[in-house]
Amino acid sequence: MTISSDDHGNNVGDRCWRAQENRDAEYEITHRVYLDIDIEEQRLGRIVIGLYGQVVPKTVENFRALCTGEKGTGTSGKPLHYKGTPFHRIVSGFVIQGGDIVHGDGKGSESIYGGTFPDENFKVKHSHAGVVSMVNTGPDSNGSQFFITTIKSSWLDGEHVVFGKVVQGMDYVYAIEGGAGTYSGKPRKKVVIADSVVMGSDTDDQEKRIAALYYPPATSSSSSPTQPLLFKPPLHEPTSYPNPESDPTQFLQISYNSGHRPFKDLPFLVLFLLVLLCTIGFGIFSIVHGNPNYGNLSSFTFDSRSASCVPASPNSASTVDSFYYFLVNSLRSSGFTSGLIWAIVITVILSGPICFLLLFSLRHYTKYLVYASLPFFIVMPVFFNIYWFVACTVSSSCSDDLPLGYRIFVMSLIFVVIGVLVWVLVVNWYRVELTISIIGVAADALYKNLGLFVALPMLSFGLVVYYAPIVVFLVFARFNGKIVPKESNGEYHCGWKEDSWVPAYYTLGVVTLLWSSAIMMEAQVYVISGTIAQWYFSKNDSPPKRGIRTSLRNAFGPSSGSICFSGLIMFIVRMVRGAVDSAKREDSPGVVNLVLRTCVNLFLSSIEFLNKFTINFVAITGEAYCTSARMTYELLKRNLLSAVLVEVISTRILAGITFVLSAVYAIVVCAILKGAMSLGTDAYYVAILAWLVLIVVLGFFVHVLDNVINTIYICYAIDRDRGEVYKSDVHEVYVHLPISRNQRPSLATDAVV
Repeated sequence: MTISSDDHGNNVGDRCWRAQENRDAEYEITHRVYLDIDIEEQRLGRIVIGLYGQVVPKTVENFRALCTGEKGTGTSGKPLHYKGTPFHRIVSGFVIQGGDIVHGDGKGSESIYGGTFPDENFKVKHSHAGVVSMVNTGPDSNGSQFFITTIKSSWLDGEHVVFGKVVQGMDYVYAIEGGAGTYSGKPRKKVVIADSVVMGSDTDDQEKRIAALYYPPATSSSSSPTQPLLFKPPLHEPTSYPNPESDPTQFLQISYNSGHRPFKDLPFLVLFLLVLLCTIGFGIFSIVHGNPNYGNLSSFTFDSRSASCVPASPNSASTVDSFYYFLVNSLRSSGFTSGLIWAIVITVILSGPICFLLLFSLRHYTKYLVYASLPFFIVMPVFFNIYWFVACTVSSSCSDDLPLGYRIFVMSLIFVVIGVLVWVLVVNWYRVELTISIIGVAADALYKNLGLFVALPMLSFGLVVYYAPIVVFLVFARFNGKIVPKESNGEYHCGWKEDSWVPAYYTLGVVTLLWSSAIMMEAQVYVISGTIAQWYFSKNDSPPKRGIRTSLRNAFGPSSGSICFSGLIMFIVRMVRGAVDSAKREDSPGVVNLVLRTCVNLFLSSIEFLNKFTINFVAITGEAYCTSARMTYELLKRNLLSAVLVEVISTRILAGITFVLSAVYAIVVCAILKGAMSLGTDAYYVAILAWLVLIVVLGFFVHVLDNVINTIYICYAIDRDRGEVYKSDVHEVYVHLPISRNQRPSLATDAVV
């Protein structure tokens, strides 16, 4: 569904709000009132509210009278009038709340009936953004406070009385939310109801007459004056914005595409297939036309008479074969190898149950698991710091190499780093609390789609199988050449000379391998995103049937070109980053080089960040890569949650948990090996290798869960953009994330009228 540019001219927020307006269209609007809003003593604009006088007449009469101030002074001694009262609570992504005529801070409330009055009914639901509802402290405790929703808030149904909706100026509601809102609800700017008037009243008529005096209606005659004789600035400058350039992607109604998906980005799919076919074709050529004498180079000698290399008498087994048999026999007789093999095999077997247990714990006991792991973030570095210091002091060789002063300096430096880590945790504790809830929601979503733990490893195994023939082709490519005489220090010997096309084929093969690896990683992200999005946008809480199969079919079907494009971008990014890191290792001097490396890294990080959410978007909508990137940018610009909370902190906490679990496992393995096998110091090396194996497996688990978090983030942003609530438990968590809605400065920051 597309939205016309005329609708967009009002505001993107109005578009989402109007799309839901038909849900309560059956309730007749009996009164209209408007609130003139000031932000930091500068006029923002006017919000017009329609009231349902036939549904909740007593509640409407209370709100209407408080808008006019006709009831005079209340029992608290304060005027019964909204004029001059602030919006004291503005929750980003949820509501703007005001109407405290007693204290102005949310602690007071008084109705025109004296004190509070009971709930009338809950017929009208919080079904969309722009719903106006009463604030209460419990049943039958309505006063003067009210709130306006900025999203669908169905969990409020049955608890708060809805008595109206915003019929004009929803863009100003979003401006208040974006310009002054926080996830804690404490406003960042002072937002005040400068005036409140019932439309059609004497006050409203008087204002219209004043406006008509200074701004008479324009006539069709060109000779008529366009300005009055006595010019005065308008009381309320009408909001108008130039229509943006025509761009269909800017007005697309974003939703999950469960229907037919056409093929997108076919040129990149064709390009990848062409590269792959060239790799396979030249690989087959290398096998067919290989020189069988490549492996028998040592059996050729230089013949001075013919000035060429000729076969010599056969020798015994080559040095390579002797070394191979020596290595195998030594490994078979090594206790270290036996312990290593058993440790790795047992670790691989136990990694599955460990991952499932971790997922179960994150789903049900997220807070306890994080709280139990956080001390280890401090205790384990402290333990290892003290351990190495004591071990080095006891060891004579280590103490000779590292003087006492140097050891104390290093230990103190590590303690300083640990102290900084503690300080960061304390300062960002509120973010940790919110991230715990985000991780719990993601773990629940992943638990309901456990089939991903079968599909994703199968994709990785498929990549290994796919790699096998290409690696064989690269090996046999070395067989293409001939044995030729080579001179060294005045003497001739036989050497191998590759054909001229072999280095180019190596380059082609490496590009194919790296591009294929990037494509498979993007395909896995696509499958995760598509599966989680199908669960999120399903009507019930259970995962849809054949959700993973549908995502796989889309990934290697209609969206295969987009995935190839994304893989190509990530391949180029990694190549450039590798070149930058290589230049950094060379210690190129100069401030200019440092600035250039920093700028390049920032640019590459931005591309990676955008690509991550773009491929999520491709999986959800089925659009082309560039279109999805544009839509992602527009969506995040309108509904940007905290990337620090979603993208950084959750990943760091999960990585810390996996590190702690892997370290504990390695300590247990080391203790078992020392008690059951006489390995000595080799037990430490076996434990380290077991730790590496487990942390790789758990790292894959974190990678999957991290992509689930990102997908839910995008799905929530789509929900918010449409004014929908598909998963209320997700909204209850993500609603607390700070939102930086990209409002125009005239609305949210520097509004001047």
